[in-house]
Amino acid sequence: MVVRDAESEAALRRVGVQGNILVGSDAALGLIPAPLEKISMPEPIRKAMSATGSPRVGLCLSAQDAPKNLSAVVSVLDRLIADANATIFGIPINPVTDSRLVREIRPQCKAPERVFVLEGIIDPEEVAGALGQMDVIVSTRLHGLILASLSDIPLVGISRGTKIDTFLRPFGLRPAGSFQNLDVAELEQQIRQRLAQAAEFRQRAAVVRLERRQALETTRQRLKSLLERIADEPGPR
Repeated sequence: MVVRDAESEAALRRVGVQGNILVGSDAALGLIPAPLEKISMPEPIRKAMSATGSPRVGLCLSAQDAPKNLSAVVSVLDRLIADANATIFGIPINPVTDSRLVREIRPQCKAPERVFVLEGIIDPEEVAGALGQMDVIVSTRLHGLILASLSDIPLVGISRGTKIDTFLRPFGLRPAGSFQNLDVAELEQQIRQRLAQAAEFRQRAAVVRLERRQALETTRQRLKSLLERIADEPGPR
């Protein structure tokens, strides 16, 4: 049996699962992010995304479990735009529901022209490529964090359960509260801290990414060996 992390292994052991449990990694860690020029998006968004000199803040917010105090999140975005000259990019993991949520947020911002929404991108490599252009990612979606980690992007997680907490732990991070009880002051502090300490974070993230990819490769090799052994066994097919 293969699980994604050590916490999953421990949970299985607690309920009495016996036998060999191999700790691997999420298969999405094997993706290769698409370069920006290969991603389908309107040119104004591509231009804003490729601009340097101001922080690019990516939002991966689940519409199913949107932060309860969304207006306070908008206030954080307003302050980042006003005093850090930030640009905000909604990058949906669910391209249908999550896009609608960021479209709802945009007109609430004091500078909506600094808020962009990527729509119609469903290829995981393209989503990962867009996330890789950011300077920090704020996500309630586990795979927003996973795909951003492919490019060692600084992460800010908002919990929707234990999955995000577990994913952040090897980076030495904790969530900025949960979608039900978001600590907005902590959220803003974490965003600013990640921007200020980006180089330090990227060094740590590169180590974590390598470890997780090695675990993923180990599980692939074990699966390959198993399939080859099954193929060599005599008997009806």
